[in-house]
Amino acid sequence: MKNTDKQKVSVIIPAYNAGNTIADCIDALLAQDYPKEGYEIIVVNDASTDETPMILEKYENRGLISVVHHPENRALAAARNSGINVATGDILLFIDSDIIVLPDYIRKHMDY
Repeated sequence: MKNTDKQKVSVIIPAYNAGNTIADCIDALLAQDYPKEGYEIIVVNDASTDETPMILEKYENRGLISVVHHPENRALAAARNSGINVATGDILLFIDSDIIVLPDYIRKHMDY
C-alpha cells in the first residue's frame, strides 16, 4: 500500500455566482478515478446571488458534497480559509468553480 493510499484529500472550491459552471466542476470531481472514500469536496458559497445556492443544495442533499455558506461576500481568500476550517483531509487541493478537471486530477496530485 502506498503512503498516499492512507491520506484523505479535501478539494476546496470557492464559489461566487458560479451558476453557469459549478455543476460541471462538481460532476468532474465526482468522476475521479481516486477512491471515493479517499476524498471530500467542499464548496464555499460566498454569498452568491444567482442560482449557485440551488445547484449546491441538490448535491448537498444527496450527501455528495459539503457546503459552507457565507451570509455576505467575503472574497476568495476568506472563502478558501472557510473551506480549510471544515476540511478533514490530510492534503488540501484548491480549484476555482469554473474548472473542469480530468478524471485523474486527484490521483495525479497524490502520485506526485
